[in-house]
Amino acid sequence: MLSCHLVILLKWQLTKTNLSNKWNQCPLPSLKDSWNIILKDAGGAKIQVIKVLREFTGQGLKEVKDMTDKVPATVKEGVKKAEAEEIKKKLEEAGATVELK
Repeated sequence: MLSCHLVILLKWQLTKTNLSNKWNQCPLPSLKDSWNIILKDAGGAKIQVIKVLREFTGQGLKEVKDMTDKVPATVKEGVKKAEAEEIKKKLEEAGATVELK
């Protein structure tokens, strides 16, 4: 939210100084609102990782075990940032290596 306020303030300042044409030529950065959770490595404690994956994905034991065997694997797609951070934290506590994209 802070970056949005900074953009508005910058745009207002540029309009005051007649630099608005230059501003309009620069694209605004897009703010990402959904994340994909990628399992990079299941680690040494695979059983703990499998338990966490089953909890968050709702998939069966076989599907989750296959996911840990065939890394990198997408755990969930289109997740809000707060949920993605929570899942990442739980998986890392279980010993997995996780990436958010």
